[in-house]
Amino acid sequence: MKTLRQYPLVLLNVLVLHETFRRLDFRAEDLYVEPSLNEHNEAALFVLVKAQGKEFRAIAGPLGDLPFDDVSDLWIELATRFNQSAFPEVEEEALYREFWATHGGEPELLLALVTRGFRLPRGAGATLLN
Repeated sequence: MKTLRQYPLVLLNVLVLHETFRRLDFRAEDLYVEPSLNEHNEAALFVLVKAQGKEFRAIAGPLGDLPFDDVSDLWIELATRFNQSAFPEVEEEALYREFWATHGGEPELLLALVTRGFRLPRGAGATLLN
């Protein structure tokens, strides 16, 4: 069985974004992993939120060496294992904090969502930062 850090970085980033949106009370069925091209015309993965009659895309990163055909199976495997608490919580939290330390932080995400008209639950910032 793979450890958390043995999954491709882009999928770990998807996991962090997905979990961030879940912590903001978005339902899992409102979240999608979406392949597209990034600003450098590279194949990339995004997390798409479809809720409250709006859409929001957050980039997880370029695919790099990850074959596109492997994305779906690996994402399902990673998400399933995460939901089964297969990874040590300390590793999950470290991954979460490392992602946000290098990607601008949760406050920027909150601002982007509010700017686009999303309603967030009271105390959303405290929920993310704890």
